[in-house]
Amino acid sequence: MGADFEITVTSESDDRQSNSRVTAQSPTLNRDWKGYAAAAIAVAAATALSYIAETLFPVASLSLIYMTAVIAIATRFGLGSSIAASAMGFMAYDFLFTQPRFTFYISERGEFLILTLFLAASILTGNLAARLRARVNAGHAVMERMGKLYDFSRRVAAAASFDDVVWAAVSHVATTLQCESILLTPDNTGALQVVGGFPPEDRLEIRDMSAALWCWQKSEPAGRGSGTLPAARWFFLPVRTANGPLGVIGIAYDDNHSFAPTDRRLLEALVDQIALALARIHLGEDLEEARLASETERLRTALLSSVSHDLRTPLVSIIGAAGSLAEPSKGLTEPGRTALAETILEEGERLDRYVQNLLDMTRLGHGALKPNLAATDLADLIGSARHRLRGLLRDHRVQVDLPDTLPPLKADPILTEQVIVNILDNAVKYAAPGTTIRITALLDGQSAVLSIADEGPGIPAGSIDRVFDMFYRANSGDAQRAGTGLGLAICKGLIEAQGGRIRAEASQPTGTRIIITLPTAQP
Repeated sequence: MGADFEITVTSESDDRQSNSRVTAQSPTLNRDWKGYAAAAIAVAAATALSYIAETLFPVASLSLIYMTAVIAIATRFGLGSSIAASAMGFMAYDFLFTQPRFTFYISERGEFLILTLFLAASILTGNLAARLRARVNAGHAVMERMGKLYDFSRRVAAAASFDDVVWAAVSHVATTLQCESILLTPDNTGALQVVGGFPPEDRLEIRDMSAALWCWQKSEPAGRGSGTLPAARWFFLPVRTANGPLGVIGIAYDDNHSFAPTDRRLLEALVDQIALALARIHLGEDLEEARLASETERLRTALLSSVSHDLRTPLVSIIGAAGSLAEPSKGLTEPGRTALAETILEEGERLDRYVQNLLDMTRLGHGALKPNLAATDLADLIGSARHRLRGLLRDHRVQVDLPDTLPPLKADPILTEQVIVNILDNAVKYAAPGTTIRITALLDGQSAVLSIADEGPGIPAGSIDRVFDMFYRANSGDAQRAGTGLGLAICKGLIEAQGGRIRAEASQPTGTRIIITLPTAQP
């Protein structure tokens, strides 16, 4: 309806950016009969008003009334209808209001000049009004398309996965262009496959698939309405970025008609947005793979460090002591044999702790740890842990201060004892011989708070929140004491699995205090 005003959105994209340009062309003659019918009605209404005005008011020229009707028709229906209104108004004014009346003859030159100027002014004014209407329509179309692009950009920006981007792309293209849409991307072997469609579609006919493959291989449009395989039902555009093609998007209409140039421009703009969204998802996947590779390498390095030192050292001591015991020629005395046997026992227990830590790490990582909670006496756990570490603790003073009214813990006795063993073993590593390790506890509401403090060098202020990170010790530098960096990390996992909390803080005047909070078994 009205003047045909073409809006051309030209996508000028190199490999890095895409710019949209809107070109407003001159209004063209419309062929809508409604506009011409409205022109006739408007001229008739102007004629009636002219009769009334001539009767009631001394109007010098009635042409302004007809010109008003022409402007109204041009504004509403465009250039063709306004020219028709100008012509009909010219004839009506000449026939009805010039002398001699009811003829098309013009007797006076002045009236001929007025009619000529009226016709010229009507056509010019109608043309200007039609241009203004076309520009307004163009502005509305641009705003509508920009709104659609903005909505789509917001949807794909919120998409967190490849499937989310695919669904957002095909659904938005289909609803925006009122068509069917489909997206194809290469699989692991490089073969093109359908990954999404709206309505859902999982395969294409041979001719359509051939067009899609051509579009993918040549990075050129193919299919219906293009110069390549136009017999296909689908029209395909490549989805690509500066790094290369990412896929192919296709659209099709139910009645198989070719879509308008303006729709193609909008589709090209949407394709640019789809390409950016897919590139973002691929970049995120690459970063995640790089992170996993880095974590895998970190784990491998830490495990190799553990095996090469923390597991090999006790094995060397055990083999050496067992070798000495096995050689009668050594002439060992009974105290010497006892010392070697104790060395084998201590290093074997040390090796057992490292292996237990590795097993606990594996169980925590796979979620296979299921604590067996029961009423557990804290004093028994501390006594059992001290007995397991009796060899390591012989050069340290251990002070235990537990209130007599402390109720049993609601905890897994095996896991909690392992936590205490790990913390004491860590304290022995850093605290100098002859220093004191203090173990205290108190009741805080329905929880028991266990504190184990040593007199070592302490933890740097910037690292106190990282001591429970897995393998943190392994990456602390060669100047540090040897260790896997698993002990406190496993303690955190074991305590939290039982519903407790663990934290570290500086002890006074020197050293580190590990504080554990576990629920009690009392009601």
